[in-house]
Amino acid sequence: TKFIHYLCLNIDFKSRNRGTTIPSLVKSDLVKIEIPFIDSITEQLRIVSILDKAFDAIDKAKQNAEQNLNNAKELFESYLQRVFEERGEGWEEKKLGEITNIIGGGTPSKRNSDYYVGDILWASVRDLKQDLLKDTEFKITEDAVKNSSTNIIPKGNVVIATRVGLGKVCILENDTAINQDLRGIIPKNTRRINSEFLFYWFKSISKLIIQAGTGATVQGVKLPFVKGLLMPFPNIDKQRQIVKRIDIIKSKVQSLESIYQQKLDDLEELKKSILEKAFSGEL
Repeated sequence: TKFIHYLCLNIDFKSRNRGTTIPSLVKSDLVKIEIPFIDSITEQLRIVSILDKAFDAIDKAKQNAEQNLNNAKELFESYLQRVFEERGEGWEEKKLGEITNIIGGGTPSKRNSDYYVGDILWASVRDLKQDLLKDTEFKITEDAVKNSSTNIIPKGNVVIATRVGLGKVCILENDTAINQDLRGIIPKNTRRINSEFLFYWFKSISKLIIQAGTGATVQGVKLPFVKGLLMPFPNIDKQRQIVKRIDIIKSKVQSLESIYQQKLDDLEELKKSILEKAFSGEL
């Protein structure tokens, strides 16, 4: 049975998919698959024994790499927490609504397809995949902006999710319109609040925002909650210094994450390679 299990792992079932909406396999296709079967039980057991040992070692290596990957992410999160908790002299604390303008968004009517053939970036929660938002799935026209409640947030500013993807935050590389699940956070005085510092502060309180979410089916936070968030900050020069230090740590952590992710990919490829050898007589 284990021999058949390993043999099946070496078969590309996805290429035999017959489903359009739901992936599915047809029995008539399955019974025609030719397999490199070995009639000798002794040889089957020998191959199973080798694969068991090899896969056990690979799985342990993957667990270690995954743990290291998680540790790297936790290291950055821990550093951010310390930055905003262990404050020095001269820091002050203000409600977010006092020091920033908080701008909401909206969705142009989907019934008018012409609205979605423009060149204005229009972001939803699913576009907030990276720290820097460079592009969006949909782009809209000026008419779409005029005839809806969406707003264009100027580049260089912070956008947060206040519904659905709570805790997500990004900085805009370009001027971008937003939908109703997002809020643009724009400093009232850029000589007092640095947008990148603001971005990292939001990253540090992502768990707090998630915990504050309410709603039976869709979790969200309301505008009064966002406005009432207390933001700690030093003078603008100190903010820039802190941002530079965080950027350095972030770069090193991303390098570590890349290394461990590559190890995971390599280990998965190693598994495939060993399986191919096992059923081509090269093991």
